[in-house]
Amino acid sequence: MTKSGDDLGPLAAGGWLGILKPPGMTSHDVVAAVRRWLPRGVRVGHTGTLDPDAAGVLTLLLGKATRLAAYLENEEKVYRAEITFGWSTDSQDSSGEPVEVRPECSVALPEVLRAMQRFVGTIQQVPPMVSARRYEGQHLYELARQGRTVQRQARAVQIYAWRLLEPQNAPPYLGFGQRLLTEVRCSRGTYVRTLCHDLGSLLGCPAHLSLLLRVRSGAVSVGDCFALAEVQAAWRSAAPLLQDGPQSGMWPLIRPPQELFPGLPRRRCTSQETARIVHGQPLPILRQDACGHGDEKAKYWVLLGPDGRMVALAQRRDTGLIWPVCVLA
Repeated sequence: MTKSGDDLGPLAAGGWLGILKPPGMTSHDVVAAVRRWLPRGVRVGHTGTLDPDAAGVLTLLLGKATRLAAYLENEEKVYRAEITFGWSTDSQDSSGEPVEVRPECSVALPEVLRAMQRFVGTIQQVPPMVSARRYEGQHLYELARQGRTVQRQARAVQIYAWRLLEPQNAPPYLGFGQRLLTEVRCSRGTYVRTLCHDLGSLLGCPAHLSLLLRVRSGAVSVGDCFALAEVQAAWRSAAPLLQDGPQSGMWPLIRPPQELFPGLPRRRCTSQETARIVHGQPLPILRQDACGHGDEKAKYWVLLGPDGRMVALAQRRDTGLIWPVCVLA
């Protein structure tokens, strides 16, 4: 019998697990797989979906740390995006059917780079029909499978940077079938496939997204993540011991929730202060606070218990107090 989600030992305050999502799986598939390998009753969520054809960083929140999702969903993302020129597709990526094909198109590399910079900043994007956005209660991708196309409202997204990778390998002219590897740093909700499609439209040379890898999501990068096979292997090694408690196997792969907020000030609380936090009571900001992390004038603070585990995320208010807004203890 595995332990329940109410008795997680070192995971009493929840935690997070970085997964390298492989192409061909949905984010829901990954969540379902990991949930099977955790003790019964442990909740699993994530901080932002990845398209099935995309790969890379998928941050899973475990146990009580799932409560932090709302405070992490707006963090910036970084992607490696490969653009293929010469034709566009109905899905705006390589899984779709060709829509516009221009075998004769050719654009000079400097012109492409200038066009990329025109997308940096706040832009309006129309969600693609293959996205998970809803229209009258249905996902757009469900309507697309029915052969339907509906009007979608443009949304504002932020492109912080869009640059060329491996410039030494870039051809001087981009024509039919040629590819360009780029890196996009953007806000939540950005459709990189639409970015590539719109670049082709601006250049008069149709294009589509041919490869997408998320290399960072908030504070979590590729180097912090594990392949699903690694997680499964760790679970198998731990399975015979789980009846005695989650102290081996896959547990070293799971990280404490405070690591998701590296830029925030931290406060180590006493047992009495922790009890106040659990009951939703505020704490005064003391001169020695912040534990060497972040700016003590930041909007949010990470509150740690006497044992170093995160007990709450707190909000600083004008009264000089920090109020718990998400309690994990």
